[in-house]
Amino acid sequence: MTEGLKINRRDFMKEAAATAAAFSLLLAEEDNARAQAGGESLLCGVIGVGVHGRELLTQLAGMKNAQVVAICDPYAPSIKKATEIAGEAATYDDYRKMLDQEKPIQAVLVATPLHLHTPACLESLKAGKHVFCEPPLGLTVDQCKELAKAASDSGKVFQVGHQRRSSPLYRHALNFIKNGLIGDMTHVRSQWHRNESWRKAAPNPEQEKLVNWRLYKESSGGLMAEYGSHQIDVVNWYTKSVPRSVVGIGGIDRWKDGREVYDNVQVIYEYPSGVKMVYTSILSNTHWSEFDEYIGTDGAIRISRQQKGLLFKEPEAIHMGWEELAHKEQVGDEQGIILDPNATRLVKPEEEAAVKAEIARSDFRRELEDFVSCIKEGKQPASTVSDGLRSSVAALKANEAMEKGTRVQLGEELFTF
Repeated sequence: MTEGLKINRRDFMKEAAATAAAFSLLLAEEDNARAQAGGESLLCGVIGVGVHGRELLTQLAGMKNAQVVAICDPYAPSIKKATEIAGEAATYDDYRKMLDQEKPIQAVLVATPLHLHTPACLESLKAGKHVFCEPPLGLTVDQCKELAKAASDSGKVFQVGHQRRSSPLYRHALNFIKNGLIGDMTHVRSQWHRNESWRKAAPNPEQEKLVNWRLYKESSGGLMAEYGSHQIDVVNWYTKSVPRSVVGIGGIDRWKDGREVYDNVQVIYEYPSGVKMVYTSILSNTHWSEFDEYIGTDGAIRISRQQKGLLFKEPEAIHMGWEELAHKEQVGDEQGIILDPNATRLVKPEEEAAVKAEIARSDFRRELEDFVSCIKEGKQPASTVSDGLRSSVAALKANEAMEKGTRVQLGEELFTF
């Protein structure tokens, strides 16, 4: 840890109080967002109602301040499943028809295959709608920049679906990092591992690419785009910067079934501060599944797929006494301190129930409540189109680095529009 970041117990307790206050403020902001989003329902249309789109539909269906009036998907089985959630919402197989015929719609949520993100969002903005878009913004850097400029010029709320930005746990971890609890952050390790083919059964050959769009370069950015973009965004957020270079390797090594995108990727990003992010995503093993680990000179914070946060302190790190009060969990030979504001006594006893309830809520729900409240209040969302551009470009450039087998430099001009 650098000399400037060393803190004694008294200083830590001051920082802990600040952290507790920040988390309490977060709860208040969440409550205010839900209150502000109340009143007259926001009329929404959802473009793309596959698995992810139906998750958004489910969350919207539970919100009193939002009403889904139309859904769109060219794949009939997806529409059928979605109507079980959306009820009497009008159905379409072409988003342009939906936008033309459903004039009262105020906001559009885009959860389509990647190659349709840019055109669907551009058409929605052109129609005067607020937009929520799942990342990445597009299939190419040029598409991403085009959409970012259009969204910025539109005057409409444009939110990117980086769920971790709405997570109290990730925000809580950021406070710990800011307060020097892991010293100087030097490395990040993130992964998304599954043991599955990513392939779905198509009803006929004509619909193969429609159903399995993730497997083909004309419609997919592969593992880096679908999952890496989310986890890269957190590092951008935590470091307040973007990577300056990326190198990587990938391949189609298990699922040799005609797919075009890699079934495994391993990349390393370098940030201006020297922080290195190692990212892996594979479709051949589930070990450790999904996690993000932020490593510093005095400790490391790991956030797992189960939304559990653990702090692992270095043996030589300053002992401040508060550790005895914290709940702990044994992980192999290491003992981790559970990052739970309630467990670490950073929240007043009377706030414990509210904290637990807030942590248990879906991050999808939180980000959609943020979207609605931003529309009603005219404010910026937790994840803006600029944030989306940065994570999108970083993910797409990793694909380029793997394909070329070389280190790719990421100039500032790539992240501006």
